[in-house]
Amino acid sequence: MSTVPLVSIVMCTYNGSSYLDEQLTSIVAQDYPHFELIILDDCSTDDTWVKLLDWQNKHKFITLYKNETNIGYNKNFEKVIQLAKGDYISIADQDDVWLPNKISEQAKALIANPAAILSHCKNVSLIEGKLKYNHTRLWNFFEGDDVRKLLLYSQFSGHTCMFKKELVDKIIPFPKGIIYDWWLSVNACCNGSIVLVDKVLIYHRLHQTNATTVNPGKNKTLDLLETLELFASIKQMSNEGKDFLAQFIDTVKAHNKLEAGKIDWELFRFVFKHRAILFSHRKRAIPLIAHLKYAYKLSKFNFVNAGNVL
Repeated sequence: MSTVPLVSIVMCTYNGSSYLDEQLTSIVAQDYPHFELIILDDCSTDDTWVKLLDWQNKHKFITLYKNETNIGYNKNFEKVIQLAKGDYISIADQDDVWLPNKISEQAKALIANPAAILSHCKNVSLIEGKLKYNHTRLWNFFEGDDVRKLLLYSQFSGHTCMFKKELVDKIIPFPKGIIYDWWLSVNACCNGSIVLVDKVLIYHRLHQTNATTVNPGKNKTLDLLETLELFASIKQMSNEGKDFLAQFIDTVKAHNKLEAGKIDWELFRFVFKHRAILFSHRKRAIPLIAHLKYAYKLSKFNFVNAGNVL
């Protein structure tokens, strides 16, 4: 009987045949001794399902499911997460490449930090076979429990995350119109803390047929005000977070009533005053100048029906 926590790796597939074998090879090669792999296919029309059956025949820790109808990226992950049996749940995209110690490093971080409910790691973009480090070099990776830093931008992706099973009841169902990993990270921050594994553990493949591009989901994307109001529904948010969020919502509501394209000095002042919070993820050589530029751009932006484009 294993004494290490069971990790459930959950993957959604959709027409992912091109890169699926490479990703599954990297998952099977993980050095962590106790994991299961649960894969839910969203009605692929290529030979993804045939490949999955072949992998399942070779590895008994792989469990396959297939939807009767296509439900989209968000709902597919919502469904597969609920199938996980493990103490920890790790999200996998169908087309990335994992380093062999991804699961062991992230599980170790959660074990070493009892207050943490989610761990995430660094990733490097993989584009046309070449690794691109620009994102990693220009990004301050989040950790801690200051939810205010996550309210304007979605700062990390689901494929970098491993979280405790106790978080599932807090995040399901995924609300309509928001990409699931933003909802996941904000809820994690409200129900514990987030720990960063300060290592590159994933090569994140970017290409024209990424699942988030070709199969994003079935719902309209929320605009900024709608997103902030959704976050306000999280009961476990700290009082500091709630107070900041209430101010942010009031400021954006007033901004949305103004003529599009005109500078909104109230929004500008709010954003610039809280620049260290709202732009904490951006690593820049001269932060003050960059923050002035970002605040000015946001003060003129038409958020209504713009979707999650920030």
